[in-house]
Amino acid sequence: HGLGLLPIDTLFAKDKTVTRTTASFGHLHGAWQALSKVTVTGYEIHHGVTQASEPIQGLAWQSREGHVLGIYLHGIFEDHRVLQALWGADVPSLDSVFEGLASFLDAHAGAGFLAKLASA
Repeated sequence: HGLGLLPIDTLFAKDKTVTRTTASFGHLHGAWQALSKVTVTGYEIHHGVTQASEPIQGLAWQSREGHVLGIYLHGIFEDHRVLQALWGADVPSLDSVFEGLASFLDAHAGAGFLAKLASA
């Protein structure tokens, strides 16, 4: 039953599956409303079977109060559509954030710093 925050029960099993998935959120409410109908790409990890006492609406289960969102899709914060829906059109992509961080380190820690770190 977990914490009892979502209308689901998961029975963990020995076998594990990983699948690349593109799916859309259903109608959401509360803090997650901005993700309603957004299509997202990520990967699902299943290590058992989940049974729902209420049908899933699109990609995610949501608590009645709207505070808790449960999904099996990992990597959604790498999808620019999710970032834009939650934080607006001007949000930088994850790639551009990492590129900026790498440039900052090269400028302030010396050229080749990251390469030296990676080879250590």
